[in-house]
Amino acid sequence: MVVADTASGPEVTRVDPDGDVYRVRHEFGGPTSLSTTVILAVESVTEQSVANRPLYEVIDPECLDGLFDPIGGHSDGMRGHVEFPYAGRLVRVDATGEILIGPLDS
Repeated sequence: MVVADTASGPEVTRVDPDGDVYRVRHEFGGPTSLSTTVILAVESVTEQSVANRPLYEVIDPECLDGLFDPIGGHSDGMRGHVEFPYAGRLVRVDATGEILIGPLDS
């Protein structure tokens, strides 16, 4: 199920039709920064603006943008992920560009 597919934001799909986990694919080297993809995806999932909840309050956007930059021009084999709470959701960003947005655990 596609939740959003707009010119201004990424395509967000629900991972589990009965669940509350969504997937977004970020294209490294594309026109949109990783932090912007995260913001737009969370807005799409929550159907609310996050303007009053800046990303920088939970993670440094510039650090996030550079976290999975290729080292020495090579991105093959990049591994790892980072997780952080944002706007009432848990966001997981993987080195592959996959972003999962799910509920915060109680």
